[in-house]
Amino acid sequence: MKTPSKILAAVDRSPLALRVVKNAIDLANATDSELHFLFVKVPYAEPYDKLVDVHRHLFIREQLKEQHAESVIVTQSSVDADEVAPGIVEFARANDCDFIVMGSHGRRGFRKLILGSVALEVMRSASCPVFTIGGKDETEAGHNPMAQILIPFDFSDYSLTALEYAARLAEKLNANLDVLHVVEDTFYPAFYGPFMHSVYESTPNIEKLVEEKMRRHVEDTGFDMRRVVLSVRPGHPGSEIAHYADEKVIDIIIMATHGLSGLQHLFMGSVTERTAHLAKCPVLTLRPDKASTEPRDDVEDVDSENGGVQ
Repeated sequence: MKTPSKILAAVDRSPLALRVVKNAIDLANATDSELHFLFVKVPYAEPYDKLVDVHRHLFIREQLKEQHAESVIVTQSSVDADEVAPGIVEFARANDCDFIVMGSHGRRGFRKLILGSVALEVMRSASCPVFTIGGKDETEAGHNPMAQILIPFDFSDYSLTALEYAARLAEKLNANLDVLHVVEDTFYPAFYGPFMHSVYESTPNIEKLVEEKMRRHVEDTGFDMRRVVLSVRPGHPGSEIAHYADEKVIDIIIMATHGLSGLQHLFMGSVTERTAHLAKCPVLTLRPDKASTEPRDDVEDVDSENGGVQ
C-alpha cells in the first residue's frame, strides 16, 4: 500500500472543518501530494451561507502560506448527493484519491442511532485510507505535527499491513513509532469454576513474549528500531489504545478496519471504530483488500505453548 499522492479533504460548514484543512495541508505538504477539498451538498442540509464558504477559501489560502505549503496543488469542488458519506466515497473513487481526510463530530446517543456517523460510514466503505479528526468543534483547537505515530498491533495480517504502511509513512514524515499490543485479560466470577483464570496466571511472562514477537515484525519492515517504542498493556483494546495515545501525546493512530473480529464485531463493535470515537488525536484507518484475520504462525506457537495471547 503506497503513501498518498492525491489527498481528498472532505469539509463541511462546521468549525471542525478548519482543523481538517490544517491537517490536510500539513499531510499534503509532508508527502508531496495533491490536495482536493470537497464539499458535499445534500437535500437536508442547513440553508446555504456563501460567507461560510468564502471564509473557508480564505482560511485555506492563509494556511498554505502559514504552513509553507504554497507549492501544494490545491483544487476545490462541490458535488450534489443524497447522502454525505456515499458522496465522499464516490468522489474519492472517481478521482483515484489515495487518502481521505475528514472530521468526526462524535455524535452520541439517540442522534447517532438515527443519523449514524458519516465518518464511520466512510471508514467502512472507502477503499483508501481514511484520516479522521475528532474532538470538539473549536477553531482554536491545537494542531500537532505528525511526529509520533501509534500502531495498535494484534498479530493479525490486517495489523501487519497497518504496521508496514505506518513504517513507510513514518519514514516519509521523519516520525517515530509506538507499537502497542493490548492483552484483553478477562476475569470471571469465582463460581464459574477453578478452570476460569487470567492469562497472566497461566503465562506470567506473557508481556515479554508478546514484545519479542512484535519486535521481530517491526524489524521486518526495515524501520530504524532506535525510533521505535514497543509496549504491551492489559485492558480493553479500544479504550486502552485511546488512553495510551493521550498519555504518550501521540499525534496520529494508524490501524486497520478489521482485526480479530467475526461475531465479536456484531455484539461488541469494532475496536477500530471505538478507538476513532474515543481518541483525542487523529486516527488513520486502513481497509486492506487482501489480508487474513487468522493469527500468524509464530503467534500460534505462543498460543499453544504458553496459554495464548488474547
